[in-house]
Amino acid sequence: PPSPPSPPSCQYYKKIKREEQIQSLMADDRKDATSSHGGASTITALTWKEQGNVAVGEKRYHDALSKYESALKAPGSASVRPLVLCNMALCYLELGNNASAIRCAKDAIRVRPNYLKAHVRLIRAHLSSNNPEKAGLCYLNAMNQFSATGSVPVALQELWTFIEAASESESESE
Repeated sequence: PPSPPSPPSCQYYKKIKREEQIQSLMADDRKDATSSHGGASTITALTWKEQGNVAVGEKRYHDALSKYESALKAPGSASVRPLVLCNMALCYLELGNNASAIRCAKDAIRVRPNYLKAHVRLIRAHLSSNNPEKAGLCYLNAMNQFSATGSVPVALQELWTFIEAASESESESE
């Protein structure tokens, strides 16, 4: 007899849950957008964030930053705040403004301490600033954050190679 089909993977369920969360956020966003203030509908944080994401995809980082700033001021911003801040950190990294990238990544981590991408961008910003020591400290903080949850993401573990290389390069130049 043929074997029964295997159950969907854990990734499948995670993807479904993520899609449901996005749909829920977008539904809340549509409700906010249709509520009127003096007859005019408002643009919500999620809409501004999505527009910023499009600009990033087209490498229009200044435009993306403008959209993300609007997202932080728009209705519904609390739900997307860490994502927007992290995306702003990416824009600042791409523009070579490491100090602003560090500030945004730190703010994203303050809002959502277990946000891996924000930790990665903070470490990258310190590495781009030629500060492997601070990158190493941020790495250790992130490791502590994630090891407390019982699992350390591979992406975080792989960053150590870059921190070590930057540290070795710095010691050789002294």
